[in-house]
Formats: sequence, C-alpha cells, structure tokens
Amino acid sequence: EPEEIEAAMAKFVAVADCAVTVRSDGGFHSRLVAFAVPSSTDRPTANQVRAVLAGQLPHYMLPAELRWVDRLPVTVNGKLDRSALPD
Repeated sequence: EPEEIEAAMAKFVAVADCAVTVRSDGGFHSRLVAFAVPSSTDRPTANQVRAVLAGQLPHYMLPAELRWVDRLPVTVNGKLDRSALPD
C-alpha cells in the first residue's frame, strides 16, 4: 500500500511531504518510486531514507528509488495528482 509507505516516510524529519507510486518498466517488472519534498536544504541520501524505513516496513515495501522534488503536483481540489508525478 503506497499510503502505508507514505505514512512511514512522513515520520522522517527530513521529509516535509511525500508520495509513493508503482512504476512499470513496460514489461513484467514494477518498482516502488518515492517522491519527497525535503524539509530543509540538507537532503539525506536514498540509502539513508531506506535505512530509516527498513526499521518500520517489510523489505518488499521499501521504495526502489527516491526522487527529491520541490513540490508535489496537486489537482484543482488540492489533492495529490499521482498521474502528474514526474516519469
């Protein structure tokens, strides 16, 4: 569940906001990609974030990739627009 991963990431002090989505390579392989808005200019590495999440989530729920973004896209209603997340 992406929401469960997002809740765990939200507890991380360096993350102001986040979203997790499943991305496919066009074949049979899918991976979890996390998009995070940093809470400061000091961004931890993807491995540091994964290490924190590893203490809270099972291995298969750890994002394979972490992308830092300035802000998350939202719809006109102010909800997260998952379809507008970068490729």
